[in-house]
This record gives sequence, structure tokens and C-alpha cells, in this order.
Amino acid sequence: MRLTGADLIGGKPAVSITGIGFNDKDLQRLIEHQQGGAPKPAAKKAPVATVEHVDVPQPFTTPKRRPDPSAIPDGAFLATVKQVEAALGFGRTKVNELMNQGRLERVAIDGGVRITVASVMALAGATEK
Repeated sequence: MRLTGADLIGGKPAVSITGIGFNDKDLQRLIEHQQGGAPKPAAKKAPVATVEHVDVPQPFTTPKRRPDPSAIPDGAFLATVKQVEAALGFGRTKVNELMNQGRLERVAIDGGVRITVASVMALAGATEK
């Protein structure tokens, strides 16, 4: 097996593989092949090689967002998806999921999507001022 290095993450493998054992004979043959030498006969009854720990860089994640209730203006009936994202501290994927579940009520207006402020307030467990 060959793991190619990822250019953007320091050339380290971008995949973590655990729980795989190799027969000593096959492992030795693979090492010899990669080094360009002739394969040597493997010793009989050799232990199985296992991977104990592989240090793999974690994918880039943005820091957790903080809810910003001031993102939706006071007295508004509808809010944009971006305003709701900021107000609740969620990303677009979570807001879409909540809309699909019916927990956020969306309104389509001329091809645009707005979310009712009442559904945002209900989801947040807040009462209107």
C-alpha cells in the first residue's frame, strides 16, 4: 500500500489506517521492493506487524462561533440566512438542516429565502422584547 503525502499539510499522509496487520513475509517483500533490492526470504512464524499509532494532522476547523443576537434587527419579521447563522452561532449546513427539519420556518420570496424571526426565537427559547 502506498500513501501519498499531501502537499498542503506538510507532506504527511492525509489518511489514518488502523487495525491492519501484515504478514512478516509480505511486509519484508514490500520493504525490499520500495528500497529497490531483491526480496529476501522471510523467517517462519514471524509475528504480525501492527500499527500502534499514526500521527495524522487534523483537518482545518474554524473556531466555534459565538451567537450574536444583535445580528437580527429589532422588530424584524424575517431574517436572511446569514443573519440567522450569526444570531444562532451556527454555520450554513446546520441552518439548512434546521430548515429541512421544519424547526426554522423559511419563506421564499422572489427566489430568495428568508427565515421567520419567530421561528428563530422559538428555536433559541427566547421571548420577543
